[in-house]
Amino acid sequence: MNQNTAMEIEADLNQARRTAVMAHNVVIRLRELGLPEALDAELASVSTDLGDLWGAQKEFTDHLHDMLKTSHDWDSIGDSLVDMRASIDHIAWHLQSIREPLTKLAEYAYSQAHDPAADSPPPPGENCCAVELDAILDPASTEMTR
Repeated sequence: MNQNTAMEIEADLNQARRTAVMAHNVVIRLRELGLPEALDAELASVSTDLGDLWGAQKEFTDHLHDMLKTSHDWDSIGDSLVDMRASIDHIAWHLQSIREPLTKLAEYAYSQAHDPAADSPPPPGENCCAVELDAILDPASTEMTR
């Protein structure tokens, strides 16, 4: 394995970790708010899809940047376009997958928002992995982990 391949694998592992943390934080936040176990299937689907959508949009942006800034020949342009197409296909799959469970969770959220007996939720990030989430969402820290 050459050094470039090893660095690409490490970058992929780092992105996979960030995506997993994002999905985990979706689960934690909705659990903090009291999402019932009856909606576990929807929660699993939505958290996975949101994490993957977040990661895929970052990959797409990276491929677009590579094409615009670092591709100097048609072969590398072609590679970038194929990579963007793969990212778009990945995004499209998750967009289709997330619709129904996201709608169910939104309906539940609004039903709870209009219920005066519902407990007040904790502030965002109180019990969540706030440090990890802040690091993921901070563009400066993301640049450092590339």
